[in-house]
Amino acid sequence: MKVTLESTSDHLILKTPDGSVPARRWQGTTESGIVVHAYVTRLFATSVDDTERLEREIEAERPDPNEPTRREVLQRDQEEGRVVETPYRE
Repeated sequence: MKVTLESTSDHLILKTPDGSVPARRWQGTTESGIVVHAYVTRLFATSVDDTERLEREIEAERPDPNEPTRREVLQRDQEEGRVVETPYRE
C-alpha cells in the first residue's frame, strides 16, 4: 500500500498506555484515493548527512512566523487537557 502525506500545523498529544506523546497530524491519500490522517510522533532521516536538511524542511513548514512553536502548542494543549486517544486495545 502506498500513501502520500503532507504535514499540517496541527499538533496534539497522543495518550498511550505508557504515557503521552507529542505528535503532528499529517493528511493525505492512499493510491486508490482514500483520504487518511496520520499522527507522526517521530520523523528522522536514515542518513546522518540528510538530518540537517530534513530539519530545515520541517521548520520551513511553519508558514506564519507568528505561529506558535511545537513546544508552545504542546504546552497549551497539556494545560487545556486536550488529549487524543490512540486506537490501542488491551
